[in-house]
Amino acid sequence: MGLDTTHNAFHGAYSSFMRFRKGLVNHSLKTDVMNFIGFGGNVPEETIESPGLRRLIHQSDCDGEISPDDCKLIADYLETIIPELSEGELKDRSIQFRDGCLLAHSKSEFIEFE
Repeated sequence: MGLDTTHNAFHGAYSSFMRFRKGLVNHSLKTDVMNFIGFGGNVPEETIESPGLRRLIHQSDCDGEISPDDCKLIADYLETIIPELSEGELKDRSIQFRDGCLLAHSKSEFIEFE
């Protein structure tokens, strides 16, 4: 059992999705996602300047959906950081999630978390 999304954006363990988001926050903000409200910390998500990263952090890791407009925000954010990432799981997951978001946006469809 794990997390599957539509548009091939993500397939894997819930813990892998959490590592993905932790890696993005660490890379972009040089802090731990656990410092944010909703993850046990006291830093409001609103302090995250990137709307794409903020939206991805806000997403539940087990259900829900991402709107086509939010998919575009997330894809734009990932597009800016992918060249900065070292080869490995974080870069691979970022490319896959960006591609899934772009596909969903191009079809005006939601990414659904199942």
